[in-house]
Amino acid sequence: MGGDWFVTAKSSLSEEFLTNLVQRELDAVNTSMSPWLIDSELNLISKAPVDAPILLSHSMTEVLSCALALEYESGGALSPTLGRGIGNTGLGFAGRQSGKGSIELNGRYLQKTGPIELDLCAVAKGYAVDCAAQALQNAGIFNFLINAAGDMYTSGAPSETTQWRVALELPVPNKQVILRQVTAEGAIATSGTYRKQAENCGEGHLIDGRNGQTINHGLISVSVRHETAMLADGWATALAVLGPEDGMRLAYERSLPAIFISQIDTGFKEQVTGVW
Repeated sequence: MGGDWFVTAKSSLSEEFLTNLVQRELDAVNTSMSPWLIDSELNLISKAPVDAPILLSHSMTEVLSCALALEYESGGALSPTLGRGIGNTGLGFAGRQSGKGSIELNGRYLQKTGPIELDLCAVAKGYAVDCAAQALQNAGIFNFLINAAGDMYTSGAPSETTQWRVALELPVPNKQVILRQVTAEGAIATSGTYRKQAENCGEGHLIDGRNGQTINHGLISVSVRHETAMLADGWATALAVLGPEDGMRLAYERSLPAIFISQIDTGFKEQVTGVW
């Protein structure tokens, strides 16, 4: 989906084996859920007629179910039917069918009530990281860190005496400035508006699913720690859309470890929920 990835692993297996193993998992998710591939499963669903249920793949069912759950939890701030809205910002795939409609998911069958355009960028990248992490563990690799375009998952430790630690950056455009280092346990994902990367799925602009408008409330970065990268990715996006007040309130209610960075007159304001 336009981003780089890397893995640091404690393993006797070759770099080529590790690379192919992870790349295969990321490619599978990209082929299914990228809005940039005309024949991806996601775009075929968007173009399918509304008069018959659509049988989804197991992976699409899992990711769409997560997106719909987060849509409910966030009061509609994060929506999987924002394809047209994202396309209008110049970040999405142009030329897909327009119109308004809703979706209902019954098991693996999706029913559309009208023309819709799916966009799962808020959770698909995290899901791909989870799939790659599972593949590494299935291969007997239990001490690793994987980072795909900022979505990270860690397992085990780099050594018997150290833990995985990652740096969260201050949201400064076109520059990397370290905000803080944190001990990494499970998944960490960051969503923000401070980098406009048209080639990166979900990066750059955030759209409010409640009104289809680009957000403009001063909050420019949210990092979330969770058990899975898919949920860390989705929650980071949802909280970033909700903003510094509603997002913080929901993070407290759901006991989510989150770091909010807002732009203020004197620089940046940091707000933290949970334990980091």
